[in-house]
Amino acid sequence: MPAIIYSDTDITVVNKLPGEDSERLAERLGAFPCHRLDKAVSGLLLLAKNKRASAVLCAPGSIKKTYTAIVENGPATDSGTLKNLLWHDVKRNKSFVVKRMRAGVKRAALEYRVTARFENSAAVEINLLTGRTHQIRVQFAYIGCPVRGDRRYGAKTGGGLALRCSKLEFIHPQGGRVSFII
Repeated sequence: MPAIIYSDTDITVVNKLPGEDSERLAERLGAFPCHRLDKAVSGLLLLAKNKRASAVLCAPGSIKKTYTAIVENGPATDSGTLKNLLWHDVKRNKSFVVKRMRAGVKRAALEYRVTARFENSAAVEINLLTGRTHQIRVQFAYIGCPVRGDRRYGAKTGGGLALRCSKLEFIHPQGGRVSFII
């Protein structure tokens, strides 16, 4: 069971463990997920406890999520924006960067900043500008920097996926800007 970071009459913020399904976790806690994290991703997950809070928090663009990751090799620049067209193969549950728009293809964008460099990897902070299936994982793999532990997208390292939602910012349903950081 994940650790509950904060809870009140409208929201619960949990530290989701790797391997947990966001929707099933919300159901177990009697709440509505306001966003989701890939099953392998850990970190902060915001849940609404009632329909009114859900309507406010689940509106597009209402939650700003910041992720931290360890990526193999490390990006060529210390900061930047990645923009790609992504297609998600539902049968294989894998996303791909594609060259042109067609049915099922969506635009994807994220901003990143390298926070530390190591011998064969880098720590990065990531702000999603769009939310697509496996977006961070496929976009970093495409530039030759797969997330550490992400064998699905070409990582050479094993172990758990080195990707977590480390910060959430949103307007609380009762008013006021709120942020949580782990």
